[in-house]
Amino acid sequence: MNDNPAHPMEFYSVKKIISPETIELNNGLQIKLLGIKEKKDVNGKAKEFLQMKTKGQKVFIKSDEKKYDNENRLLAYVYLKNKTFLNAHLIKNGLAEVDTSYDFKYKNKFLKLLAQNGKKQKRHF
Repeated sequence: MNDNPAHPMEFYSVKKIISPETIELNNGLQIKLLGIKEKKDVNGKAKEFLQMKTKGQKVFIKSDEKKYDNENRLLAYVYLKNKTFLNAHLIKNGLAEVDTSYDFKYKNKFLKLLAQNGKKQKRHF
């Protein structure tokens, strides 16, 4: 995990997509995507999206103030090596809800993405 710019970034592979909000890295670490809440009606699409995006790719993680959830999973923002922000992309693509049960750095950004996505969805009907 890289919260210190003086240290080089550590990259991982995604071993398994457990759910749209939980992934397992090649080192066995389970990561709960920070700020992400499953959206049951698109659960399969969200997992597919994560599998497609992470297959053969390296990822890096960044933490926030809250480090672990109540299931002792590491809470983190997950990025592809090219800096694609996976947590945000799930929300932007309508594949996840924003977990508002706690505060985190990108909460407002995620809520704005969710609102923008909602407007896009309405235009399609």
